[in-house]
Amino acid sequence: MASNSAQLRIFDLETMNVSTIDGHTDNILALDVSSDGKWAVSSSKDLTVRLWSLEYNRCIAVCRGHTESITAAAISKMASSTLFAISSGRDRTLKKWDCQALARASADRLNTADMSSEIVCRSALGHEKEVNVLSVSPNNQLIASGSMDRTVALWNADDLKRIGTLKGHKRGVWSVAFSDVDKVVATAAGDSTIKVWSVTDFTCLKTFEGHANAVQRVTFLNKGLQLLSAGADGLIKLWTIKTNECVDTYEAHSDKVWALELADSESRMLTGGADSTLIVWEDATVSHQLEDNKMRQDKLVKKQRLINCFRNKEYHEAVRLALDLEQPRNTMSVFEELFYHEAPAHASVKVTQIVANLTTKQLRSLFVVVYILAPGKLFACVDFLCCTSPDTLEN
Repeated sequence: MASNSAQLRIFDLETMNVSTIDGHTDNILALDVSSDGKWAVSSSKDLTVRLWSLEYNRCIAVCRGHTESITAAAISKMASSTLFAISSGRDRTLKKWDCQALARASADRLNTADMSSEIVCRSALGHEKEVNVLSVSPNNQLIASGSMDRTVALWNADDLKRIGTLKGHKRGVWSVAFSDVDKVVATAAGDSTIKVWSVTDFTCLKTFEGHANAVQRVTFLNKGLQLLSAGADGLIKLWTIKTNECVDTYEAHSDKVWALELADSESRMLTGGADSTLIVWEDATVSHQLEDNKMRQDKLVKKQRLINCFRNKEYHEAVRLALDLEQPRNTMSVFEELFYHEAPAHASVKVTQIVANLTTKQLRSLFVVVYILAPGKLFACVDFLCCTSPDTLEN
């Protein structure tokens, strides 16, 4: 984790114990970690990009060449084949740093090497305004850069040749994410929208609206079928791409959410905000499904009990079950059956006993039943309850 300081922090997610790594001399502005978790790249106001070994918790390379604050950095995803880093910032220049040979040597010697801009693989002028974010595709073939000029540029990762531009956002782009399964990219911007684009013809396929302020992070999940987004409104939202629907909203931060990552095969989510908190979220889908299954099972059991109570003329329990199951017609049927089989005076006594033992929620449901199915009897019902059960009616 990087915050408004020159230190990197590494948290153990089980114990939340933290260790720090020094190296930068000014605030860290961007941080990315390789897919295998062995390498990280960071960029800072100190005009350097640093490559870190997370196995040894130390810096193994310092990359110099930018002339202004470096606000964006990303590392290759398939680190086992080719390890490289990408950086950019207020100088609007993209730089690609070849780290493969250096990483192999430094892993053995644990020394820190300086990489000047002369040994950068490629360098290209990226945007008209500062670059906010960089992202590398899962196969290491494409690089995406998002800028305050409201565009996203797509680059060939080998030679840094620009292959396309995504135009459509009305404010600066804060986040870019490649899908692991489709040839699409998601972007989030200061115009409060999220967009999904084709990386083959550069057209906008979907637009998602729902955040009240700038959307600062977006990522794919569930095999590319859904999106997670985080915004300056302090909210995290879950979207279904096919329907453009926001299916859930999560709220825990009291300020802008600047960081959003998935961990443990998407079973956990981590968010960090301007409220100086780091929050770990657990996927509760399975537990919710189990809870829903239990509720359905309980409902089936209650339905069967209702049938049995009705047959056995256990009117008190039948009324309670019908009200709990929200079955107004069955509720009325129980009362009709009671008055049909019992003498009027005896039936009135039983109704009084039934009503007196209803909860406040059940009593309210009973009035709704009468109002919907027998509105002409509503005042008679109220008058009857006033005479027979004033305490219950008061509740």
